[in-house]
Amino acid sequence: MPIAKLPFEELQKVPEVNLLGTMYGCKVALAGMNAQGHGAIYTFEGFGSNGMQSPGSSIYGSTKYAIRYFTNSLVNETKGGPVIVGTISPGIVLTDMILRDRDNLPPQAWESIRRVYAILADRVETVTPFLVEGVLANSRHGGRIMWLTPRKSAWRFLKARLGFKRKPFDELGAAQPAPAE
Repeated sequence: MPIAKLPFEELQKVPEVNLLGTMYGCKVALAGMNAQGHGAIYTFEGFGSNGMQSPGSSIYGSTKYAIRYFTNSLVNETKGGPVIVGTISPGIVLTDMILRDRDNLPPQAWESIRRVYAILADRVETVTPFLVEGVLANSRHGGRIMWLTPRKSAWRFLKARLGFKRKPFDELGAAQPAPAE
């Protein structure tokens, strides 16, 4: 939603949940893990963490960009300690938030987003096992567990140009935008 239309409560809630929630969680977890002598903390990247921008994503994207900075700083602060700090980059995962956003967009806007999501998005059930295995296998401080790599993205766009169709929305009953009331 464009910032001009965003209610003040929402403007406050997104940074509180995404950024402050991450910071508070890391602070508490780090204290406990340091006390026990080992542990691992992973923060989640999301749209905007790499600087990409999209209309209506200024608040969410800003928090994700800030989380990336925070995580990099935390990696440096904890270097040589008993706790591994890293990031998880799930790519575009079809979540309730995406489906909710679909219902708040004009049909033309949703259609252009849906086309990109049809190429890049994945279901939670597809991405989660990969991420969990990556976290369990990682022993590198500052590691990044990344599902949708630039190479995978490029390959998917190439396959789409060649006519290969992915249908991640179909199983969710979300192939079309919700009817207007």
